[in-house]
Amino acid sequence: LGDLSEHLIPLIHEKCIGCPAAAAYAPPELIELGKPHPVRVIDPSRDNVLMTFDYELRGDGLGYAGGRKNQDFIKGWNNNDQSMYWEFRTARKGTFDFALNYATGRENEEGELELIIDGQSVPFHYTGFVTSNGRPTTLPIGSIKLERGKHTCELRGVSTTGSAYPRPYALVINKQTK
Repeated sequence: LGDLSEHLIPLIHEKCIGCPAAAAYAPPELIELGKPHPVRVIDPSRDNVLMTFDYELRGDGLGYAGGRKNQDFIKGWNNNDQSMYWEFRTARKGTFDFALNYATGRENEEGELELIIDGQSVPFHYTGFVTSNGRPTTLPIGSIKLERGKHTCELRGVSTTGSAYPRPYALVINKQTK
């Protein structure tokens, strides 16, 4: 290979659009060009949206909706054996605000979900929201302190009053402004 610097790029450029261009990264945070790297990079200075297709679906029956405009959600989430999982990396430590963009099938549905980050469970309650224009509602989940580096995240159902859990559109991660 010769000089590895010709084949390595900063990880921040892999999937993070609009990230700081002048960010300095140590050699362990470099990736080889042409190699798949599924870890999403979170920019600590802006809103970060992990869309439906960023998730790894776990459990039978979960699927992606059509993917067209207003059909970019997860469908078929109806039992506790199913979940959405992904990995992300933060370039700096900090406290981040998490929120879920979602809709439900009926107004009278509600239940409990949990976001598990690095093994730490953050339970939260959702209520029914039926969209008429294809746009989801945003539900704040909570603030979580993260160290610099790689993190795992999983969205799991705990209980629901309906026949299915909500349809997730995206997980939003914002740097806390306090």
